[in-house]
Amino acid sequence: MAAESPRLAVIGTGIAGLTAARLWQDRGLSVRLFDKGRNIGGRCATRRRDELAFDHGVPAIAATDSDFRWAMRRWMMGAALQRWQGSMQGFPEGLRL
Repeated sequence: MAAESPRLAVIGTGIAGLTAARLWQDRGLSVRLFDKGRNIGGRCATRRRDELAFDHGVPAIAATDSDFRWAMRRWMMGAALQRWQGSMQGFPEGLRL
């Protein structure tokens, strides 16, 4: 009887879960993702209301881990991630949408 390859369950399809799943899959594990939401992305998601689109999640990502930097480079090559060249502007204190 042939030995089964290792299997891994990843809970959550946010940026951390997707990164972990891909890294383990690239190392030969069979990976299955689980998430409570309807779509992948976790807190990095776009919500739409009428004609407006709101991007949720962190405005910037600092990749200090070498595995995470490697994953981000792959995402950029595949156009899933882009380097942002803009600037950030916060709301004045007390202003809410």
